[in-house]
Amino acid sequence: MQKFTKKILEKPPCVQACPAQIDIPRYIRLIRDGDYDAALSVIREKIPLPSVCGRVCYQPCEDVCKTDKFGGPVAINALKRFAAEHGSFQEGPSAKPTGKRVAIIGSGPGGLTAAYYLAKLGHGVTVYEVRSKAGGMLYYGIPRYVLPEDVLVKEIDAILNLGIELKLNAPVQSTTDLPEDKTDAIVLATGFPIGKKLTISGSDLAGVYTAVDFLRDVGVGKADSLKNKRVVVLGGGRVAIDIGRTVRRLGASDVHIVYRRTRPEMSAGADEVKAAEEEGIIIHFLQTFVKIVGDDGQVKGVECVDLKLVKMDEDGEIRFDAIESSAKVMAADAVFFAIGQTSVLDFIASVPDVKTGKQDTIVVDPETFQTGSSNIFALGDVVSGPASVIEAMAMARKTAFSIDKYLGGDGKIDEKPAPPKEAMSNLIPGLPVFPRCEIPALNVEKRLQGFDEVYSTFSEALAREEANRCLMCDLPIEANGANCTVCLVCQMVCAFKFTGNSFNVSEAAIKLKRTAQGTCDAEFTDKCDDCGLCVRYCSYEALTRACN
Repeated sequence: MQKFTKKILEKPPCVQACPAQIDIPRYIRLIRDGDYDAALSVIREKIPLPSVCGRVCYQPCEDVCKTDKFGGPVAINALKRFAAEHGSFQEGPSAKPTGKRVAIIGSGPGGLTAAYYLAKLGHGVTVYEVRSKAGGMLYYGIPRYVLPEDVLVKEIDAILNLGIELKLNAPVQSTTDLPEDKTDAIVLATGFPIGKKLTISGSDLAGVYTAVDFLRDVGVGKADSLKNKRVVVLGGGRVAIDIGRTVRRLGASDVHIVYRRTRPEMSAGADEVKAAEEEGIIIHFLQTFVKIVGDDGQVKGVECVDLKLVKMDEDGEIRFDAIESSAKVMAADAVFFAIGQTSVLDFIASVPDVKTGKQDTIVVDPETFQTGSSNIFALGDVVSGPASVIEAMAMARKTAFSIDKYLGGDGKIDEKPAPPKEAMSNLIPGLPVFPRCEIPALNVEKRLQGFDEVYSTFSEALAREEANRCLMCDLPIEANGANCTVCLVCQMVCAFKFTGNSFNVSEAAIKLKRTAQGTCDAEFTDKCDDCGLCVRYCSYEALTRACN
């Protein structure tokens, strides 16, 4: 008779993929068991903007979820949003005031996150924002149908309630302008707010925009009318999709997105691309702009060419060449570039020790996030180049701890808002992995009537059903040969995962051997990735998850 516990990886794939290292399986289990307050507390251990993140995260965790071949990955981000909206969170006390003050330039997700943790560590914080609203690209760049203003404002207010001072309409011309007697450290969190255009003929015509600048105008209600206009967008990322879907809501009659690569290479999420196509947006792959044509100073169209993959260049980049005689003009009343962004770094010109790097980024120590000037730190897109909200928050948390050390602290937050590890309710033995629950959404007709939020939060029933799909691959597998009937279901589901053929059990990562006593010995080969499908489908509790 064999009984043993199989060791697993220190962190499951979803946690490894999460830039903020949120304990994803744990908050999903807590949702499954109905403890939404604790689930939210687990998330809040790593990020202070859970409702925002539950709407805008690019979900790298779901890309590595092991239920993918069994009805789709667990809807991890939708469950995060559910916890944020159904759980309650009581902010714990901040550390004793240190008397130190930190100035943060920029109130985007990185700046706000750094402000939150620095305030929790007892430091005085002042945030300088050049515009009239806090949030940076969260407010001025992400469309309201993705992130409603009231959701954003609520979470920003909760951060500011820690005693953080926010100065709006407060451009910082130079870091040397900050009051020296009130500034022990400076954080540069200004992002990459300026859109880029290709330097091609016609890019200066009226009706040619950068997507990020136009989205900013939409956010404050000052965008040009596009009713019944024909629109062409160049790009394949989230900004390209955002501007395409936005102009459809502003009345554009035809929207075309031109992308120089293929569909799998789009950095926009597959769900976003699907939604855009549902809304009537046409995407052209392996094409690019050659020039923009106009008449009397106004854009009239875009000349595009088809592309073909040629080879990898010496830097390892895929190179595309234009196909001869493929040029064609696409009619357009408005053209948008969504090909990248850049920063404005004039405010550090007077501090020569702060060095700049490629693409107008700021050079920092990768461990401390200090610039060449010891009291000046930088984080977010202005360091990494255009990245994601969750990546900015993760970097900001690390930067805050580094600043705390610089100011004489230990760089640690002892507060653990989540309760100690809880007892885990058992799954029903043999419960199959059902298909992923559909996230409630507006139909296309209602979407295009305005900027109402497209996706809704899971109901309680749907959230708990979806949470039940998690394979809990953060927990060890316990094998008990005394309970095994050698039904082979564990091997069949494992073989299906690896080969698509349930009957090819020789390819399964679990091996079974009947003993003379009529029980079974189980062995996991090196091929096993701890997914636990074998556990999930075992009806006799010969394989279970151990609550560690």
